[in-house]
Amino acid sequence: MKANLSTSNMLFSQMSKYWIEIADAHLTINQIEFVKNSVPSDSLVLDLCCGHGRHANPLSKAGYSIVGLDISRNLLKVAKNTADDANADLPLVLADMRFLPFRKGVFSAVISLDSSFGYLPSEAEDLKSFHEISRILATNGICLVDLFNEPYLNEHQSAWLSFNISEIYFKFQPFREMLARLFQWREYSTFYLHEKNRVNSQRQIWSLFWVFCDKKKGIIRTFYHFLRLYNLPQIRTLMQKAGLQVTAPFGNYNGDNYNRNSKRLIIKASNLPFV
Repeated sequence: MKANLSTSNMLFSQMSKYWIEIADAHLTINQIEFVKNSVPSDSLVLDLCCGHGRHANPLSKAGYSIVGLDISRNLLKVAKNTADDANADLPLVLADMRFLPFRKGVFSAVISLDSSFGYLPSEAEDLKSFHEISRILATNGICLVDLFNEPYLNEHQSAWLSFNISEIYFKFQPFREMLARLFQWREYSTFYLHEKNRVNSQRQIWSLFWVFCDKKKGIIRTFYHFLRLYNLPQIRTLMQKAGLQVTAPFGNYNGDNYNRNSKRLIIKASNLPFV
């Protein structure tokens, strides 16, 4: 790889065992069906930031020629270990999305699901990734990028989140567990999750604070990270700079039209002819 591992890699590597359960709780089946309805089955597809393979593995099993790529070695190990005999040879690549190790025009489609864009240090770094997608896509190739919808998050955040809740937890570390238990938890198979977040509307940054409580050991772990948000005009402009033309925005994986109140911003784009 040409770059150091990013903060997001360290985050998801450290919380990989938790993230697998959180991600599997999402509408994976709908996401896979959306890809099937958007990408021809004879396509060579790159699953960008594939994580533990929850899309790459079933798409490979469904007959797609697919390559999974992620910067987290831990998650790629899980993807390899969870592949069955039907897709045991699924190619998995450890690499940085800003420096894709593939030749020009090799892929028919690139998919990036569940908001992998926005974790890099700057918008310029996101642009590098889009340039790489454009480079490796064949002419008229398909790009599917799933993002959180900035207008929706900005308008629906809770009013009391105007202060930085993480400062409370970290300032009073000896009382972290006691403070955490004052709030609601979501239950998963092996842990409870408490999540708080807020949107800085001026900077378009989504701050997320996660507290995990291990069911078996009772251990409390905290993670605090940031995600850059985009609205439709911004992402359209950014992708166009990289040679990608937005052909359709969707508001969900059912294929409904996008609007400001959509919870997600799912972009279908095609690369412009090489010059």
